[in-house]
Amino acid sequence: MKLLHTRTIPSSQIIKHQLIDNHYYAIASKATLLPAVDSEGMVDRDMFFQAFGERYDDVLGEGRVGKAVEGCDHFGCGEEELMKLWRDTEGRGNVIKLGGGFYCGKFPPNYNTPQTQNPSQKPYYILNAFFLSMKSQYTKPNTSITVYEIEWDPDELSWADFRSKFIGCTDPSVAEKGSVRNLLYKGWKGFGLVGRPDKGTNGIHASASPLEGMSERCNWLGRSLNDDPLAKELKKFGITKKELVEWCKDPRMKIGCDDGEDDSDVPKWHEGGLFDAVEDLDVGDCLERLIAIKKLNK
Repeated sequence: MKLLHTRTIPSSQIIKHQLIDNHYYAIASKATLLPAVDSEGMVDRDMFFQAFGERYDDVLGEGRVGKAVEGCDHFGCGEEELMKLWRDTEGRGNVIKLGGGFYCGKFPPNYNTPQTQNPSQKPYYILNAFFLSMKSQYTKPNTSITVYEIEWDPDELSWADFRSKFIGCTDPSVAEKGSVRNLLYKGWKGFGLVGRPDKGTNGIHASASPLEGMSERCNWLGRSLNDDPLAKELKKFGITKKELVEWCKDPRMKIGCDDGEDDSDVPKWHEGGLFDAVEDLDVGDCLERLIAIKKLNK
């Protein structure tokens, strides 16, 4: 691997430029940036009903769904307490994934909720309740992160192997031997860490695809899309800068077409998060997939 650039960013700059909110835009937009009603079109109604036995439109109309900051207000708690409630709810099997960076948890009405706030005593739903606690790790005073921009030959190392074998899986306790996360997990004291890494705080993040790499270079290194190598290649195929800006936010798009079913010859489109659609693809395959997705969304 070749190290192209490195930069240390203090928490004060992370806060000032909203770097964590931008980095986790798909998560943050449902947790802090957008009102819950804006998530209306992003929610799979059938999935929500199958998981929770209530219709999302009814829950939305009754004011029983909110983003993370509204969840704190609803339960009268701080971000760390909300995180504990989220983990408890997750342990009960009441959290579902609705899409890329989009999770919803069902909270029973007996979580110390003032009777005046929830007179019906019905469950309350929170979108991405974990985000505030996660964000606070990066914004504490006198902390910082270090960014590394690297490159390698895909013939020698695939993107999938880079993430699974070099970086290691999300849970460092079971990460591949010799991977970065495995080394941090086993030798955390020697690295001067304040605690042993776990699934939520595993010591290192890596771009999941060339597209995420482009997005993260722009965010963390202040790179312009006019100068980014992947952006330059995509522009050759008619993808505009405006589209690239939106793509950096991991939008939901048409990402594939299923064959017609039974007596129908009409193809059925399916949607999904753009980042998920190109995860672990090498640069060439990623370009090909993104160009195909561009054509599907004309």
